[in-house]
Amino acid sequence: MSLLATADGIEALVAGASSGIGLALVEQLLQSGFAGSPIVRVHALARSVNRSPALSSLQDRVGPRLRRWAVDLADPTAIDRFGRALHSEGARSNLICHAAAVLHDGDMQPERSVVQLDPAHLQRALMVNAVAPVLMARALWPLLRGRGPLLLTALSARVGSIGDNRLGGWYAYRASKAALNQLYRTLSIELARVNPQALLSAAASGNRGHAVVQTVPGWRETQSAVCSGKGCRPVAEAPAGRGYAGQRAFPGLGRQRRALVDPERALGC
Repeated sequence: MSLLATADGIEALVAGASSGIGLALVEQLLQSGFAGSPIVRVHALARSVNRSPALSSLQDRVGPRLRRWAVDLADPTAIDRFGRALHSEGARSNLICHAAAVLHDGDMQPERSVVQLDPAHLQRALMVNAVAPVLMARALWPLLRGRGPLLLTALSARVGSIGDNRLGGWYAYRASKAALNQLYRTLSIELARVNPQALLSAAASGNRGHAVVQTVPGWRETQSAVCSGKGCRPVAEAPAGRGYAGQRAFPGLGRQRRALVDPERALGC
């Protein structure tokens, strides 16, 4: 039996669920459960969650096991409002994954030089990639503290490592992922004090305790582009048959956007 399993089953929450890794996690959690235990419900969060054909189709198949929430994860007020609504419903999510992130969007592109750094793009990357996951924990604090088994995870990136940065570039994205790592490290210390019965994933430090995990999924193909150390290109320009690092972290996740994902490996367990 999973260490997250409770008498009421595992209830999951995935932020950034309308596409990419977040969508794949929602699909696989509902289909295969987590660590041998079934998922009784998944709360799927995204700004465009109600405009996602994949989530709409999934809703038709699984019914009330999927709860969709339209939440702008770049808006602190929207995050707080969601937290209050979830608490009022009596939800008890004990598997929480923040998969939302932004690297490029329209004229926002990974910087190759400091002269390309745009303060607005830097602020947006920091908000979505680093601040939002911690604000989500703040909004869910009444649900997190002192209530038993819990896995809280955010998807970080290797480019957030300061010591591993040998190529330069990608100022906003690198800074946001480095900030996420420090914010989650700090959060892990506080959360362990108020929820001593929680679970710690091996991806964090290998000790039993509370689980606040930064997992590194590697490059992934999203709906619109393939991103690598050389930048982002439209899917149509991607070389056929190329293997991506994401396939090593998430078996089957590469050229198929809605591919199979192993939730336990994806969340660092």
